[in-house]
Formats: sequence, structure tokens, C-alpha cells
Amino acid sequence: FIKNKNIILLIITTIGPSPNCCLRVSKTKISVEAIMNYSMQAAPPCPIRAVRFHTKKNKTICSDPNEGWAKKAITHVNQKLNPLKLSKD
Repeated sequence: FIKNKNIILLIITTIGPSPNCCLRVSKTKISVEAIMNYSMQAAPPCPIRAVRFHTKKNKTICSDPNEGWAKKAITHVNQKLNPLKLSKD
């Protein structure tokens, strides 16, 4: 029994993952020269963890961030975007 009639209930719902989420990873290996940038996708809020490679042709390729070629591509992009940054070896 609610005595206060001024209570407002706010219900926020989402239906499915964000439209920007990768739903699966591709086995496609793209040339590092074709990659302009990348972003990491976390799970949650998305259904899977992935790296989203953004290409020169304005495409997005969803890849497994644990794959060796993806790790090399991430390193290549980081070096291309930050050429003066020294590695911590």
C-alpha cells in the first residue's frame, strides 16, 4: 500500500545489445595497412569481447583480441598513431 501519490516510477529497459556491438568475431585477417584505427569492445555491455578494426574503406571488422594477428595489428596501429611514444621494453 503506497500512501504517497507523488511517487514516479521510471523504468529503463534495453532490448538487445547496442547496434554498435559486434555479435560475433570474423576469421578474416586484414592487412595492417588497411587499418586506420581500432576500438575495444567489452562484454558487458556487449555480448562478446572483441577488437573493432576500422578500415580505410570505412568498414568495421570484428576480431578476437586474443588472436596473434590482431595483437600485431593493434601494436602496428598504436605505433602509427603514436610514433614518438617509446616502448617499455
